[in-house]
Amino acid sequence: NEQKFFSKIPKLNYPTHERSKKMITEKTISKIFFKKTNHHAHKKAIGWIDNGELLFYSNEDYLQKVKTFFYGLIKLSMLTQDKVAILGNTSKEWHFFDLATLCARGIVIPVYPTYLAHEVEYILNHSEAKILILENESQIKKIIETQDKLPLLKFIIALKDITNESKQKLNPQITFYSYEEFIELGQAEEKISPKFFEENIEGSSDNDIASIIYTSGTTGDPKGAVITQKAFCAMLSNVHNS
Repeated sequence: NEQKFFSKIPKLNYPTHERSKKMITEKTISKIFFKKTNHHAHKKAIGWIDNGELLFYSNEDYLQKVKTFFYGLIKLSMLTQDKVAILGNTSKEWHFFDLATLCARGIVIPVYPTYLAHEVEYILNHSEAKILILENESQIKKIIETQDKLPLLKFIIALKDITNESKQKLNPQITFYSYEEFIELGQAEEKISPKFFEENIEGSSDNDIASIIYTSGTTGDPKGAVITQKAFCAMLSNVHNS
């Protein structure tokens, strides 16, 4: 069975050394992503397992997903270098929000789903995140517990269903969107400004902060490590050229 499963995974055509180096001449993650997905639109781009079945998005589908998430964030009045926190386990949706934030020239704040409520509160306040993507009911309970101490948090997007009881407990200052509602926002906004996605990527800078990654804080409060677009791209270039 294991051999049968892995036989479904397509063989990857790795780029030559010279072509690899050429790809990394782009200086931001968003520019690399946009260039990559515009080549060979119908080739498989990313895959995931759903109920034991291996599924894929093409480059074209991959790009459109990120575009929709990007426009949803823009609809929430996201500005350059605004912070978007993501609280949940790794998933394809986590990845789409990550890339969409970078395409919007925002700063991604990953938050471990195992953090306790007071740790989540500290990271959201210290990073000044105004948008929070969270996974499920257990994560929103942490926000409900600490929301009176989160003055900067304005929007919550939930990847999975949240009970009406929990939604009703949120402060009026926090606007809640289900995953489906957020997707509808993005789709509508794209129709209004179809060229803004590409224009925003073109304007991105390698000096933009891409992410602030917090330590576990075992010796005190979590410490945030600031990582620029330049640093991420240098790492990718080293990997491709090694």
